[in-house]
Order: sequence, then structure tokens, then C-alpha cells
Amino acid sequence: DAGRERSVVVRDSISRRHALLHYNADTRRFVITDLGGGNGVIVNKVRQQSHDLNDGDLVELGEVRLRFRANTELLT
Repeated sequence: DAGRERSVVVRDSISRRHALLHYNADTRRFVITDLGGGNGVIVNKVRQQSHDLNDGDLVELGEVRLRFRANTELLT
């Protein structure tokens, strides 16, 4: 499903447009970018404006914690 736009609603502690997750075909990496949400985007306990995600990264958006998992076999 890489390349398709998806919306996910998880909790009230996240802004409507809190972050963008996209696949960069040039680097073959998923990137999360802060869109100005009040609580920011935290990756592995560090606030990030934009971050290339690695398999197993912990992403925090407000009170929500997500574990990023990438199946690299599908991306090659």
C-alpha cells in the first residue's frame, strides 16, 4: 500500500493534522514529519521535526504511542 494516503483517528490528544507519514521512494525509507501539533512528534524519546523511521522505532503523538514496523522485503 505504499503511495496510498491513509488517515488514522486514534485519540483526542492528537491534533487533526498532527503528523504526516510518507514513504520516500528515493531513500526507500518511511519519514514522519511534524505538522505543528501541540505536543510535537517524539521518536525514541527525542522530539523531531522530521525523522527517517527505522523498524522498531517508538513514535509518540500526544498520549498515543506507536511502534513502527517495516517489512523491508516489500520495499525492495
